[in-house]
Amino acid sequence: MFFHLFFIEKFNMFTRLSILCELKCKNCNKDIKDYARFCESCGAKVMDTKISLAVLFQEFMSTYFGWDTSFAKTLRGLITKPHFVISEYLGGVRKRYMPPIVFVSFGVALSSIVMNIYSDEYLNLTSSFGETQLEIIQDSYDEGVIDEKQYQVQLDSIKTSKEIQKITLKYFNIISFLLLPIYALFTLLIFGRKYNYGEHLVINSYLQGLSFFVGLLFILACFYIWEPFFYFQYLFLVIYYSWTFAKLLNYGPGKAVLKFLIFIFLLLGLFIMTSSLISCLYDSK
Repeated sequence: MFFHLFFIEKFNMFTRLSILCELKCKNCNKDIKDYARFCESCGAKVMDTKISLAVLFQEFMSTYFGWDTSFAKTLRGLITKPHFVISEYLGGVRKRYMPPIVFVSFGVALSSIVMNIYSDEYLNLTSSFGETQLEIIQDSYDEGVIDEKQYQVQLDSIKTSKEIQKITLKYFNIISFLLLPIYALFTLLIFGRKYNYGEHLVINSYLQGLSFFVGLLFILACFYIWEPFFYFQYLFLVIYYSWTFAKLLNYGPGKAVLKFLIFIFLLLGLFIMTSSLISCLYDSK
């Protein structure tokens, strides 16, 4: 009986070892060592479990929120030393950081999800600003400061502004991507030609991506804590962009802020032109 059990155990061990020795990587078809977690040839993880929701969630969390992932390194770096991350990436250090277009895409996607979840709160917030304007216009009309024609024009302007907010919210992700090349063109014109247009596109992708993540915090704080937090995101953008470009281009803080204010004025001009176009299209209906 003892010898019988001994031979059965040895046969099972031999069978297991034979199977393990015949394991091959499903990605590169190279042999994999016994109990290996990663393929030595291509670095792919050895998957020995079926796909399930738990496995998908675990992979998503480890890919994007693991402490040592490219996303985590990029996010930490852009918070503490954005100029260092950008300089390294432009200098050829690519594997350490998440590609800029992927990073900003993740920020746009997360922002789009949150903005649509809180769409009613966001529209109510912007509507409250419009109602304040409406009260001021009504008081001006009642006191005779403006005539009926001016009063109607300003009412139409508020109405158009509400429509623009709805359109912006509906097509938030598309608008965000369309604006990136324009941001890159503006920063190229304002901050000089030390970097070419493609490099400015990388810079703006990283900075916009981080702005999306931080902006979400301000917006959520606005909804749950204090409404004026809505404006703090704009102060953050001025400081963050100015500081980053000052470090990248060796500018003084004053010069960097001044150039970024020019950047904002250009964006405002673009916004006014776009709003006027939408207003004309809206009135023609």
